[in-house]
Amino acid sequence: MATNQWLIADDYRRRTTLLGLLLAGAASAPACAQTVSGPTTELSFTAQVRHDSNIAAGGTPGLSASDDRLSIGTAIRLTRPFGRNSVSVDGFLGYDFYRRNTDLNAERISFGADAEFDVGFCQVGLRPHVNRQQSNLYDLSVVNLPGIGSVRNIETTQTYRGELRCGNALGIRPLVYYERTWGNNSNAVRKLDNYRGETVGGGLSYSNPVIGNFDVSVERTTLKYPNRNLLVGLSGYRLDQLKLATSRNIGAVLTADGFIAFSHVKPESNLAPSYSGMSWSLGLTMVPTTNLQLRANLSQQIDPSLNNNALYSRNRDWGLSGTYQLGPRTSAGLSFARNERSFRGALPVFGPPLTNDSVNRISGRFDFTPNQRLSVGLEVGHERRNANGTFYDYRNTFVAVNTRFTLGA
Repeated sequence: MATNQWLIADDYRRRTTLLGLLLAGAASAPACAQTVSGPTTELSFTAQVRHDSNIAAGGTPGLSASDDRLSIGTAIRLTRPFGRNSVSVDGFLGYDFYRRNTDLNAERISFGADAEFDVGFCQVGLRPHVNRQQSNLYDLSVVNLPGIGSVRNIETTQTYRGELRCGNALGIRPLVYYERTWGNNSNAVRKLDNYRGETVGGGLSYSNPVIGNFDVSVERTTLKYPNRNLLVGLSGYRLDQLKLATSRNIGAVLTADGFIAFSHVKPESNLAPSYSGMSWSLGLTMVPTTNLQLRANLSQQIDPSLNNNALYSRNRDWGLSGTYQLGPRTSAGLSFARNERSFRGALPVFGPPLTNDSVNRISGRFDFTPNQRLSVGLEVGHERRNANGTFYDYRNTFVAVNTRFTLGA
């Protein structure tokens, strides 16, 4: 999760290459015919037993370095088309139990929905999303609290987005959207990083059965940290973006989705650094054979800082994963991911500042599916973090057993 400065020439080469990939992906092969799926209901019960050799992510007073965790939960997935409208819901409700560090026991809640409605000559899209859980310990900068009080924190993020497109379903249509975001911490000291965001955007949407779907838009995000009035230069910023987004099925074996944007961050005060550069997200899924599926993703984005006393962070992620079907009931997978973060405006408010870090993770898994409803999997992995200095560095090895029982209709 650490980010290094890029040379200007390197930036230009990478962003032009990525733009070429996106445009080529959207315009190459003819689109596959789309099918309208019927209503679906899927209810799943999940359980995971996981051992971490260094759950404290570098050592926190009052925490046992290694621990075992039991995570249980229920997931539901619904799809309901009606006429030219549709609603889909994806939710999870669970709880994490720790064997040694019981003060980290917490709920794990996630809810997302995607609704599309035809209103006269226009189409309205509504997309809420809520997530609540104990913060990952490697995400947290140090705070001046004794023992586990420094890392016990339930974080809640909320995003509510609405979109409006008017015109024929095929061709060029005007597009406007509005989004509100909230980020909250339960820890009294970490409430300093609570944020509120508002995004307004508009542009043009283009749909074509041959070359795919595009959105070109200009948007402005205004983000505030309401509890930071005394931290000069860290109370908020403005993010302006010119964005091109696309998604495309390329033949029968490749799916591409993503966006590319030019981003400019303007802090409320000149005492904090500004930023101008490219942002992007690109995902590719390939199925070269019936038994093999490959997935690649890379992204670079500007995000608010909920777990660190910084103004914002530039996050860069990339990952590769593959799954091979060994037989009708067994499969194996291997994945590698790297996450880098650069925190802009980080201050030593409560301890050593976390200004940048990187985390590498590699894992392998084996899954056994005795029938359509039950699956059991074993996952083994290792992760390593390097940050500024050595205070935030750590290594962790984990082993997890996953089970899932699904009821579908």
